[in-house]
Amino acid sequence: MSEFLKVAKIEKLMELHALQAQLQRGYWHFRGHADSDWILESSLERFFNERIGGVSLEKNMAEQTMLREFKKEAHNYDHTFPESEDVLGWFAIMQHYGCPTRLLDITRSLYIALFFTLENATSESDRSSAVWVFSDPVSYYQDAGIYNHDKTKGASDSLTAMNRVCFEPDAPKTVLATEMRRRNLRMSCQQGWFLVPVSGQETLRQQLSIAYGLGEGELEAESIKQKEVIAIDQLLSELPGTRIFKLEIPSSLRIDILDHLRRCNVNAHQLFPGLDGLARSLKFRCEEWQRFGIPEEQ
Repeated sequence: MSEFLKVAKIEKLMELHALQAQLQRGYWHFRGHADSDWILESSLERFFNERIGGVSLEKNMAEQTMLREFKKEAHNYDHTFPESEDVLGWFAIMQHYGCPTRLLDITRSLYIALFFTLENATSESDRSSAVWVFSDPVSYYQDAGIYNHDKTKGASDSLTAMNRVCFEPDAPKTVLATEMRRRNLRMSCQQGWFLVPVSGQETLRQQLSIAYGLGEGELEAESIKQKEVIAIDQLLSELPGTRIFKLEIPSSLRIDILDHLRRCNVNAHQLFPGLDGLARSLKFRCEEWQRFGIPEEQ
């Protein structure tokens, strides 16, 4: 197995502080999973696997058709939409409102990823949550020949190139880490980015493996389970050679980490501006009150 991929486990809150301090010096992206056993997959892949029966149906064609139908009807609603050729911009809006797409939500903040990891995680003692951490893939794929494709000649940036090539059968097999040209308030508060598989044919995990120089199948569930789980001190010492790692978080640390995040102003009220964020934040406050007691009315 490749040494570019690691699996580590947080054992105490102080280790989290040390990791955060180290990661601030680099260029990393984060993805939270409430259940450590969840695999890396887009909502489109998950929809096909759970509802359509695998990827034997032409996933690329279905994706294009959903985009076309969404664009036909979207004008009926009060919303600011991207330019017609901005495919990823349209995907971002579609995913926000519940349509499956190839986009994988990520954030530039470890603490925000931790919040999404732990907010609805289980408190069962034998379960863990996880944060996936990705170094900047551009360091390895160097645009993976995107600009060499016939349809991307003259493209001013990788986002433009991606929009032109994403439905092509010979699109490069790699991933693009990107933010959208237009961000709504929620995306800004969450430091939201997307990890995008360039090709619509292969899975996200296959293209991640290519982009990061991993072995075939190394990001599949069984392969991940076979990886040695290392301590945070070892991870920190090996961080310069690490391209992607999975950070496991035991349920015993859930409340302590969420309390620390709240004190750092990372909570639902801040990440979801509006009454929905306020209401959502009270769920965790109720857990705090159960543990520490209900505060006296001021």
